[in-house]
This record gives sequence, C-alpha cells and structure tokens, in this order.
Amino acid sequence: MDIAQIVPGKTTRNELEARFGKPNRVAADAKGREVHSYDFQRQKWEPGKFEGTQVYSQNGLVMQPTNVPQWESGHRKHEQKRLRVTLNSADIVDAVKVVD
Repeated sequence: MDIAQIVPGKTTRNELEARFGKPNRVAADAKGREVHSYDFQRQKWEPGKFEGTQVYSQNGLVMQPTNVPQWESGHRKHEQKRLRVTLNSADIVDAVKVVD
C-alpha cells in the first residue's frame, strides 16, 4: 500500500476507496468521525547467520558444509499491520495512521 497518496485535508472518501477498495472495518471514534481500517500483510525474508562457517565448492556448485546443522537457516517473517484512516463529516481524510 502506498499510504503517501493519502493526504489529510485533501483526499476524499471516494479517492480513498478508488485506490484501496472498501475498508475491512468502519467504526466511529470518540468525536463521532468515521474510522476506516484496512488490514494488510507482507512477507519479509530474514537471512540466517553463518558465523564461523566455511563454504565448500566443487565445479562451481556450492555444497553444504557438514558443520552447519541447518544450511538455510533464514526464514520468512509475516508482518500484519492496519491502516487507520479517519474521515471528517465532509468525507475528507483527517488523519492517517499505521498500527500493529
């Protein structure tokens, strides 16, 4: 999601929904303004650590050293975030926030 395109005081509800679609949730805040929530997630690759490891090669192919218990020790990390957009009574964005 490119949240830089959401400009408080300028972006309208129609522009928001055209860009990001219908929100996952709509609620009201303490001031009675609508709060639209968009859930999103991404996968991020985090490489493993191979301190003190030797890499062996033969004919250009990398072979796994026997002293490494898990050669591919990296993993994919899933991140979930929520984009919260507050709209005023004129259906214009008041605030934008990304929360965990």
